[in-house]
Amino acid sequence: MKVIYLEDDSFVRQTVKAEINKVARELNVDSIQVLEAETVDEAFVMIKAHAPELIISDMQLHHGELGTDLFERMKQHDMLDNINAIFHTSTCFESTARSEQELANKIRKYPFKVASKMMFLNNTEDSLCNVLKVELNKILQENTAM
Repeated sequence: MKVIYLEDDSFVRQTVKAEINKVARELNVDSIQVLEAETVDEAFVMIKAHAPELIISDMQLHHGELGTDLFERMKQHDMLDNINAIFHTSTCFESTARSEQELANKIRKYPFKVASKMMFLNNTEDSLCNVLKVELNKILQENTAM
């Protein structure tokens, strides 16, 4: 199984990569490859080369990039079929319902395979670990059913 993780903070990237590997061990996944990207450009190249089963993306990246910029580029190249995605953030966006709703609306415009696959959550280790467990398990079940 291949996972692309788009995150500009190297500490967060390493922490989440460790959590992905921990969850994979708990689910008895023999082979999981986590490919790390710091920028939208890097992630896009990796997606084209590796066709991952899951993309995990930080929402707020350096230099004004957003995680949704990656999906916008994928949409322009007709690459959004069967994409499983988890969005997260450790950045405090303006903590108003309005700005959270604006972000949710921006994410929802992408035609993910199943709506439940698109997730937006604040980055706490417990919640991310739980979401990873659920999503990796779903992907594994889908892959074995094929």
